[in-house]
Amino acid sequence: MAVACPYCQFTMSLKGAKPGRYTPACQQCKKKFLIIVTPDAPEIPTVKTWEEGVAEAQRTLHPPESKPSSAHPKNPAHASATRASSVQETIPPAPRTESHAPLSASLPHQSTITAHATSELTGALGGYTIERKIGEGGMGAVYLARQVSLDRPVAVKVMNSAWANDPAFIARFTREAYAAAQLTHHNIVQIYDIGIERDVHFFSMEFVPGKTLSQIVHDQGRIDPEVAAGYTLQAARGLKFAHDHGMIHRDIKPENLLLNEQGIVKVLDLGLVKTPNASEALTAAGVGAAPSSQHAHSGSGHASGTQLNVSMGTPAYMSPEQAQDAANVDPRADVYSLGCTLYDLVVGKPPFEGKTVIEVLTKHASEPLTPPDVLVKRVPPALSAIVQQMVAKKKEDRYSSMDGVIRELEEFLGISSTGPFSPREEHASLLERAVETFNKSPLAGLRKNVLRAFFLVNFLLIVIFLFFGPQWLAGGLAGLIVLSVVSYQIMVGIAQKTHVFTRLRQLAFGARFTDWLKFIGLAILSIFVLWIFGLLWIWIGVAVAAVGLSIAWAIVLDALVRKQRKPSLDEVRGMLKSMRLKGLEEEALRQFVCKYSGKHWEEFYEALFGYEAKMQAREAWGRGEGGRARKKFASWRDSFITWADARMKKRSEARERALLEKLEEKSLRARGTSEVDAKRKAKQAANWMVDQAVNAQEENRRRVAETAAPSPAVVPVVAMRFDQDPDEKELAASQRERDRVRGSANIGGSFGVMILGPHIRLFLGVIALVVCLLWLHQNDSLHAERVRYWVSANVHGAYHNAAEPWKEFTAKSGDPTQVVQFKDKMQPLKIPFLTPRLSREQNWQLFNSLAWGIGGILLILAAFYRGVKISLLIIPAAFVMISGGILGIPGFWKFGGWQLSYLIGGVLAFLAFYLGKERA
Repeated sequence: MAVACPYCQFTMSLKGAKPGRYTPACQQCKKKFLIIVTPDAPEIPTVKTWEEGVAEAQRTLHPPESKPSSAHPKNPAHASATRASSVQETIPPAPRTESHAPLSASLPHQSTITAHATSELTGALGGYTIERKIGEGGMGAVYLARQVSLDRPVAVKVMNSAWANDPAFIARFTREAYAAAQLTHHNIVQIYDIGIERDVHFFSMEFVPGKTLSQIVHDQGRIDPEVAAGYTLQAARGLKFAHDHGMIHRDIKPENLLLNEQGIVKVLDLGLVKTPNASEALTAAGVGAAPSSQHAHSGSGHASGTQLNVSMGTPAYMSPEQAQDAANVDPRADVYSLGCTLYDLVVGKPPFEGKTVIEVLTKHASEPLTPPDVLVKRVPPALSAIVQQMVAKKKEDRYSSMDGVIRELEEFLGISSTGPFSPREEHASLLERAVETFNKSPLAGLRKNVLRAFFLVNFLLIVIFLFFGPQWLAGGLAGLIVLSVVSYQIMVGIAQKTHVFTRLRQLAFGARFTDWLKFIGLAILSIFVLWIFGLLWIWIGVAVAAVGLSIAWAIVLDALVRKQRKPSLDEVRGMLKSMRLKGLEEEALRQFVCKYSGKHWEEFYEALFGYEAKMQAREAWGRGEGGRARKKFASWRDSFITWADARMKKRSEARERALLEKLEEKSLRARGTSEVDAKRKAKQAANWMVDQAVNAQEENRRRVAETAAPSPAVVPVVAMRFDQDPDEKELAASQRERDRVRGSANIGGSFGVMILGPHIRLFLGVIALVVCLLWLHQNDSLHAERVRYWVSANVHGAYHNAAEPWKEFTAKSGDPTQVVQFKDKMQPLKIPFLTPRLSREQNWQLFNSLAWGIGGILLILAAFYRGVKISLLIIPAAFVMISGGILGIPGFWKFGGWQLSYLIGGVLAFLAFYLGKERA
């Protein structure tokens, strides 16, 4: 059938539409309008403008004032019933399951108006490979995907295309998601990335293997009261962390609480639960979303699926005040929803059920709650009292915040997180025994000794062959060491996703064109050096042996060590899981493992919790008696990983700024702002949001570090709120501060970066290296024998004896024949238009020096550091090396002029790299 846009009369086809309300955008004028398909006449859809639909919804939700009748006094129940009176669709009962539909369709497109706004995705999406759909809700579909750069599974939530037509909503929704992405807590599902590709808006999140609490109740029935209290306590801790950072969930229910394999409960969909302010009235009335197969909760005959307006939450778990005004609720709304969730876990069904949404909302507002201990005798009265206070009708009668919920549940479970954690003797003994068994693994000790012997023997042989020959064998053994380490790291990195390898993957996938030029240039330079010294083919042959050693080491020795250590780790994992399920706080458990694992704690801790958690524990609790630092494990990785993390954080911030700026600009232009003003304000707003997030994170880390608290969760935090537009003065002040900081850091701002930044260092380094290589090529010296003579001549200062330079060199080298041949071969570099203008002596000194190559290499290495401070020393260092002889630097003690210039340049280069810690 055909429908015409009510604005421009452009005709479009409507295919396969089921009864319901749809809000497509016109393909010609891009304006959104309303289509209503009724069951009685599906072939004759009703078309209205968006403004007409809003007006109709407002009339439905806010009828004209009338005198209250005696049968319906003004009370919360009646108010909530009136507000939701237009939502009369009967919600069919559905089992307590979640969708796991196979993935088969292609990307959605806008050429036709489809009945469901989000088609199934396949293929690649913004750095992720979509594997299969794992769920669907009012905001869109959730897919299991693989992040290409890190080769890890993630959950990708793709927004329903119906919402994507509202620029204001997209901008506000993205702000909320960006704020939520800054939250890192054990009990919150981490949001990794926010993106848009081919007009598909998506968010990538932590993929949590395990089950939702809804699935557990469906599979096992109601949960033991103490276990349910432990689950709820973990969720309350995650929600408290979010509330402290200025975020309210608004849709807490068993489907949004995930239990992973380690017994950790994680809150899902934080920051992804709002709908547009401008569209809330429409959506509440059933406009703006097609009928979908959303998750209906369990139980027979109760309205519990997230219906149409996601900001309204899920009716079976929604507080009375949220049903009236979802946009203006405080943390007590989440307290109510969490209380309904706990009720569901211990009773097996939500506190109120009904056949329609309006019936359920009315019961929440007016019907008395049946206490859990009345329905299930095994529920302790103390827990039943906690539930009843959490789901009090009036928010003033509930716990004022999650702090009260946490305190009451901890008291019920007999634990406390306010003071230092004191483990039981059996727990401490088990941990100490497991750590000792782990560290004293016989195969681990054998592996360490074999590794030490391998490096020691090879280093000794290299020294022997360097002095007594053959020297090519020393180069081959050096290649065996280097290539064995590299091949092992690559092999183990691919198999085990080690921290070093994952950072390398991220750097490679996110590298810019100039970065690739640097990497390729260094690779070519390395190959050239090997070729010069006649080691290229030797290293290629040694590479085969290195790969063989790495394979044997990884699949034999490493595998045996892991197998021998696995029982110790499994024993502690089981103990920690049982402690989590009893409600013990995650940070306290990790502190317990850190403190009670002895002097060599890091390897065991990293095997349990990962590298990032180990680094946090090292900073917080890593000191032993007397404040002395304990032994570190594989600390050689730390500098590289810190540098890589800093670089990837800068990339991420730049990408987030660009996305936020783009969406903010669209939102401003949709609200009538001119193109020039929209660009300016969008840029300022994006910078403000990213800077606010960075500053808040740094301030919160500082507070945690300065507070002697067992958990960061008890430290006052700086909240991040992006749900309201900052005023002009705030944006202008933020931009001025940003310009000031960047200007001082860049010594003159962009001009300083232009003349002293990494690209100019790379350019100068390449020029210097090319000069050196051209000179060597011109003198037929691009092979190891000539380069060795040439290096010896530089080292012995032969170029600086103006009278008889080669006689002095002959005396020191002991081979006059070769020296004469070398002298006769070496000629100064001939440069058109330049050589005739220089005297032979000047030309000889300027373009006949090893320093050009050394200076070029130093400049190229310095190009991997960002900022301009390093240039203030590395460029003078290269200049002193290259032109030291021409500047007339006098000799000193046993050093000639050129030798002294190398020494001075080397000191300056060392200081440059030492001070240039801000890397690219």
